[in-house]
Amino acid sequence: MRVIGSRMTEARHLCQYNRDIAANLLMVKPSLLRRVETALDLKYIPLNLVYRASQLYDVSLDYIFGESDDFELALEVQAERAFGVQMQTYHQSQLCELGVRFAGQERKQKALAETVKSVLYATTELEEVMLQFKKMNANFNIMACSSKLNHRVNKLVRASDRARLELVRCKALPLNFLPENKNYE
Repeated sequence: MRVIGSRMTEARHLCQYNRDIAANLLMVKPSLLRRVETALDLKYIPLNLVYRASQLYDVSLDYIFGESDDFELALEVQAERAFGVQMQTYHQSQLCELGVRFAGQERKQKALAETVKSVLYATTELEEVMLQFKKMNANFNIMACSSKLNHRVNKLVRASDRARLELVRCKALPLNFLPENKNYE
């Protein structure tokens, strides 16, 4: 009886009726409605009162009797709510999936950025070492394979410069990553 009384009270509040107005619309005395809602001093609850309350408050009898937590009576509204729940569930699963993908892409981007930085530093160091080697060896240009080595190192340096410039342009690397002694035009 307590469940019926508390559900009737809840339904009445959902409709924003005070007890006197609801009793008048249900064609009962306010004292009877109070006793039903509070489950006080009752041997039975008039079923016709419960039925009229479900009609007035637009809730299902299953809700009033505590068999369902869904107070909505209209099947159309129930279907809309069920569809909304399905859409929300789908949306949440898609967001979770995107979050996982985003985290994976972020890890890949970070690893790629670190790798590119280390390759760019290594290229700069190789260029510096190559220039020192040429200075220390006056006859470098007549050594076997010197022209081929020089060409390959220069090719690597140019590719590194282009990559560095492009990465700075798209803001994947900070501006201070461009060496000051190079002309990037």
